[in-house]
Amino acid sequence: MRLLTGSAIGLREARAASKTAPVGPAGTFNGFKPGEPVPKAIDHFLLGKSVEVRRYLVLSQVIDGRWPSDHFPVLVDVSLPECR
Repeated sequence: MRLLTGSAIGLREARAASKTAPVGPAGTFNGFKPGEPVPKAIDHFLLGKSVEVRRYLVLSQVIDGRWPSDHFPVLVDVSLPECR
């Protein structure tokens, strides 16, 4: 992540670049352990400087008392620059 987001490549992490406050937990790996904190973000959406992040969401809903995966889905609403 440091290499990809450093000055040489210059990608941005969508959560930090969101125009609105991020929704959902900061972490994305739940390890199938409901009721415990989810501090570890291991799923990332990286983008270039010209892409605008409108919204960033981590979906953490429980379905029938369980999570469908040990990773939470990350949903990012972006606006791409106009091509000319």
